[in-house]
Amino acid sequence: MQSKTNNSHYREQTQMDITRRRLIAAAIATPFLPTLARANVAGGRLRYGLSGYPPTLEPWINAGAAQGAVKLMTQRGLLSYDRDGRMQGELAEDWSVDADGHWTFRLRPNARFHNGAAVTSADVVWSLQQVAAENSTALMRAQMQQVAAFEAPDPLTVRLVMKAPSAVVPNWLAVRELPILPEGSDPRDPIGAGPFRIVASERGTSIDLEAFADYYKPDMPRLSAIRVVAYPDENLRYAAFEAGDVDVIDFVPWQLMDSVESGGTATLHTQDGGLQLMQFNGSSGPLSDARVRRAIAHSIRRDEIVSAAFFGRARALPGVPVFPGTPFYDEAAAEGWAYDPDRSRALLAEAGLPDGFDTTILSTSSSGFEKTIAELVQQHLAQVGIRATLNMPDQPTRNTLKNRGQYEIYLGGTVPNDIDPDSLTPALSESTNLSAPRTQAALQAGRAELDAAKRIEIYKELQAAAIEEVPMVSLCWRSEGYAVKNTVSGFYVPPGPLLRNTQWCMEGVSLG
Repeated sequence: MQSKTNNSHYREQTQMDITRRRLIAAAIATPFLPTLARANVAGGRLRYGLSGYPPTLEPWINAGAAQGAVKLMTQRGLLSYDRDGRMQGELAEDWSVDADGHWTFRLRPNARFHNGAAVTSADVVWSLQQVAAENSTALMRAQMQQVAAFEAPDPLTVRLVMKAPSAVVPNWLAVRELPILPEGSDPRDPIGAGPFRIVASERGTSIDLEAFADYYKPDMPRLSAIRVVAYPDENLRYAAFEAGDVDVIDFVPWQLMDSVESGGTATLHTQDGGLQLMQFNGSSGPLSDARVRRAIAHSIRRDEIVSAAFFGRARALPGVPVFPGTPFYDEAAAEGWAYDPDRSRALLAEAGLPDGFDTTILSTSSSGFEKTIAELVQQHLAQVGIRATLNMPDQPTRNTLKNRGQYEIYLGGTVPNDIDPDSLTPALSESTNLSAPRTQAALQAGRAELDAAKRIEIYKELQAAAIEEVPMVSLCWRSEGYAVKNTVSGFYVPPGPLLRNTQWCMEGVSLG
């Protein structure tokens, strides 16, 4: 059932990341679950080649794509998105917002956890309170702390009393890092309510899942089992797929995507949703000047990055990263940072730097494509007089230096949580000591506005403001792809940044 809201436009808008002990504990616990009738599935066992072994399945943290993939197969939150990016119910079948901006969610009466217990409003309130707790390390902690009270007026109703109105509460509750667990359970050994449950594992190698007989969606899951096998080396992962050892692999190397498409035995499923970007330390010096940052934005030959770093499997992004196809996308701002070296030089001269300046770029040597991007950006900047030295540590060190603000220019990537512009808040806000007041004001206003038409106008202002204030610089949307054997049906990748939720589709996948 679709959500009900006081604003029909808003309804239309909202429908657009294990330790051995924990895995063994989950497997040991399985015989003590209530005896459940086997699901009536004839889809067989699918073999899934995953890019790594999950370091944890703790529900509310982001521990990478491998963790997220298994989590999406075994856990569920209140909401999700369908294959077209429209919001849909999961544990909640209905949701609404009142005139004061408070949200109500009505739970499915037939949703159960893997231990056989019914999913109730007490479980939802407890789970969201754990995320919001002061000592929480949850990804969505800051968002849940914007809730003044979590209420459970009856076993199937949850009410979120907000400190201030927020239009994006449903988007928060559809993030894969907000699944619901049974009240009082141990998040280190999560009991999910998803279509599959863990029945065995081999640390660092594989995880075995079987269909959950009491899954709340009729005729799902369609597979009887999934064997997840970790292949951290991308070449070995692809070789296993080519040899027929697995039916699906994630993160197909960009240089091999053509081979999948032309091979005849498999389908390549891709979406452009990973964002490559540049951020700045505005504490002092030239980078504190928006004119200098805009000069940098105009100096980048993004098509060259697309070709050299991603073998053409990316989309140049010379504007603010509002995703095309959403009502918030502003064509007028889409080329706001288009390549224009003459404009770059003029802006540098206007900022009192006609001869350019010296700076450093923080990136990483751990990833070939990121190394390529850094070297290209260094060349592009040199051509307008900006002399950049590369600092290329391993990825963990790069991330630590970024978090400490020990950089001048930072190059990295991310996948936003969803396709609403509010999910761009980290990208637009995490440069160090950089002032972009109009951009930040628009972010806050867009989050607080419940009227969809007004939000569209606010986000047009956001894009115009960000083009001028340059709190970050977009480089490209990179493509991420899955190779899927033609014997597999029902697999899809949702649009844009929602690709981080691809494994939601596994409930409807079958073999044969």
